[in-house]
Amino acid sequence: MVAMALTGTPSPALRGALSVIAERLHETFDRYPGFEPGASRRSCVQSALVVRDFLQSLGIEARVAPVAAVTMAIRDGKPRVLGHVGSEDGKPRNPTRWNGHIVTIADGYLIDPTLKQVSAVLPDMAAVPLVTGKTSMNLPVLSQLAFNAAGDAVVMQWLDTPRNTYWTKGLVPAANTARREVTAALRNACLATAPRA
Repeated sequence: MVAMALTGTPSPALRGALSVIAERLHETFDRYPGFEPGASRRSCVQSALVVRDFLQSLGIEARVAPVAAVTMAIRDGKPRVLGHVGSEDGKPRNPTRWNGHIVTIADGYLIDPTLKQVSAVLPDMAAVPLVTGKTSMNLPVLSQLAFNAAGDAVVMQWLDTPRNTYWTKGLVPAANTARREVTAALRNACLATAPRA
């Protein structure tokens, strides 16, 4: 099981699904043939798409969203960037990497299953309520998470970058098959642990 930062009060259905995601998402990917162990932790696209598909299979409306993810430490009132992934348009800084991050939006929550990609000080995953009316770096803030790390106040922000669609160019059929099978395994795990009526 990985560490998931959870804030707010998600619906019972979402809370149960989040528990399965934290307990099983990366472990299930690690067992899937063709995925090297740990690959899902480095693939926000595959992980967020599986989370979306899994939630939809449970009847929870969900979508993926491209974001810029920024982590800042604040000491003596001064922010210092610890990690930053993503740009407004997603154009790669080098030919093998997309410049962005993908999360899942569901039931008023932002779910980031590969949060540690942004900065090592962060938990593995996060599920945090959406916010409205805030901007940062001239972009709308979808959500944020505040916590303390090594004596610093740390703020993680997910900034909305809907024009960043470059990530869709890298989807491959073999990954779609893996995604379907991992989604089915998560759904089966969730249904097996659901209370009986």
